Amino acid sequence: MARTQQTQIILHYPTLNTVLMVEDVLRRANNLMNREQLKKKLPTKVMHQTLNVILKYLEDSGKILDGRKGICWIYNPSLKLQRAIERGIEIKPSRSLSSFCSQISSHKSCGSKDR
Repeated sequence: MARTQQTQIILHYPTLNTVLMVEDVLRRANNLMNREQLKKKLPTKVMHQTLNVILKYLEDSGKILDGRKGICWIYNPSLKLQRAIERGIEIKPSRSLSSFCSQISSHKSCGSKDR
């Protein structure tokens, strides 16, 4: 059974000014907001389909999360944050606490002494 992919015909593409306006409102938001709340906070009216195109672009570029509870700005270009993520230790849920503690104590950036 072949799947058919539905493609939505986009009638109106957003301008750069509209994208920047939506980015600015989302970046300044202190909490989650849904599409209707976002539309009310925008200084000019934006068509629903145009807003959806913008939100899809922002989500694909890693700037927002668009979930069931609302839309949240997640992009942070901080170099300190990027370095902390790169140097950090990834903890997987399947690991036991003892293996995690041994990994922490042997990590050089945690101040352990060479043995």
